[in-house]
Amino acid sequence: MKEFESFHKTQLENYLNYRQARGFEIKSSFDGLLKYDRYLCNLNPVEEDLTPSFFFQMQADLPGENRTVSRIISSVRCFFQYLVRQGCYQE
Repeated sequence: MKEFESFHKTQLENYLNYRQARGFEIKSSFDGLLKYDRYLCNLNPVEEDLTPSFFFQMQADLPGENRTVSRIISSVRCFFQYLVRQGCYQE
């Protein structure tokens, strides 16, 4: 399995471990989150750059069919919901 490289590396790994421990299949989540991670590595943003407009631009920049991009966005949304529950972000 490829490794994450962005500043969210540890949080992404923890999230996938959390999902796997609860019996979820993580393959599709991993694929989407890996694309998110690579997107972060290419742009090299800081956490303060992760605004709604950043994610709208990411959605526009991601290659692939609409449903593929939607799956990636969905994986990222679930990841951030996890981060909010963990207290890493307020919203």
